[in-house]
Amino acid sequence: MYNDQGLRDATQGPLVYFGGLDMDEHLLLALGGSSKHVVGHEGAANTYSRSSTPALVDALYRGIESGQYEPRPYAEDESAEEDRVYRAIAIAQHYLRPPTQSLEFFAKTLMVGKTHDIEQYVGIEDAKVILGTPLCGKKQPHSKTKLVYFGFDNREETPEDVIRLAKTWGDRPLCSHWRATIKKENADYQMLFGTSDVTIIDRQGQVLYSGGQGVLYSPHGNPDGSGVNICKLKGEQDSPAHDTIISALPWSTCDFLREVGKQFMRTS
Repeated sequence: MYNDQGLRDATQGPLVYFGGLDMDEHLLLALGGSSKHVVGHEGAANTYSRSSTPALVDALYRGIESGQYEPRPYAEDESAEEDRVYRAIAIAQHYLRPPTQSLEFFAKTLMVGKTHDIEQYVGIEDAKVILGTPLCGKKQPHSKTKLVYFGFDNREETPEDVIRLAKTWGDRPLCSHWRATIKKENADYQMLFGTSDVTIIDRQGQVLYSGGQGVLYSPHGNPDGSGVNICKLKGEQDSPAHDTIISALPWSTCDFLREVGKQFMRTS
């Protein structure tokens, strides 16, 4: 949920907010919609954008109502107003907390632009930003995404080390459902490198693996079934598909759009 700090009209429902970051593509995605379209709030986290909150709240509510971005009527500089919205999205991404999930959406695009000087929030200097409002959203039927923080076992990594390790190991994730994070407090796992060993710990601080770094080059174990499968730590299992989680349209329409989208992707 998005903490609008009491800025919404009393007749409007709370905002539900989805944020995503692709560090390789330098892409920030933000989707905001009315909570009245959400099927369930189980495990919902909370985020906000500090002093930039009003700009993003207003952009989303105006977009939900009209289907397009409209600057606030009292905004003196439209370009500066857009910059505030994009920066608010970066700040909201910084404050987002798990659960982290892979989702597929049909959404109405409200804004597309660039933002700069955001490394303190998301670990990259600049990014393309897309703001939209979801029409349909559904969880993807594969393993739940796990966030992994990379550091050193002596705990002496610098912020620059963390960003470098996240980019190195995030480019080609060892496991398909792993994603690198530079925020230790958000991590499901921490992978801590020593001189020749590596240690993997979970959110509770329990050591799941400690030994040679060879497991990083055969993360699913050996072909004969021996070795350590670090992609199945603590008996992780693929999660089944789930139902639609947000829908501003009838579910039958969402299913139809999803099939049309698949056909388009196959022919394009």
